[in-house]
Amino acid sequence: IDRKRQHTPKQQNSMKAIKHLLVLVLISTAAVSCLMDKPEVEFTERRLVVPAEGGSYTLILWSTGVDSVTVSEDNDFEDWQHEVDWITDVELIREYTESEDTRALPSWKSAVRLTVLPNTDGTKRVAYLNARSFGATDRVKIVQKAK
Repeated sequence: IDRKRQHTPKQQNSMKAIKHLLVLVLISTAAVSCLMDKPEVEFTERRLVVPAEGGSYTLILWSTGVDSVTVSEDNDFEDWQHEVDWITDVELIREYTESEDTRALPSWKSAVRLTVLPNTDGTKRVAYLNARSFGATDRVKIVQKAK
């Protein structure tokens, strides 16, 4: 004797409704998580004022992962490839910690280390340090005083 349990039409409709609801919940969860994955990049400083003598500096930034760091002489993100000859050794530090004894946990704290050469021109110099994380961008204005 075949004793498979047969579901009534009402039970079948209830199971279909539960399946549809479960699929809807899964799709909604995926959509919300995609919306929450918003790219971000933000320097902790808006402006860096450098003496005429120049020096080495480390600027902290928080991001969802830095894609690129560049230096430009004007306040336009379209001018990404323009070289600034008085700022050198621009280095991205992907996971930055102030001390070596910090536990190695996943971190979104990064830094950019750079060197500003001495200003012998007699006029103030201005440049912008640009960072990009996917579609998000941020910048720091670098002002070097004249001698």
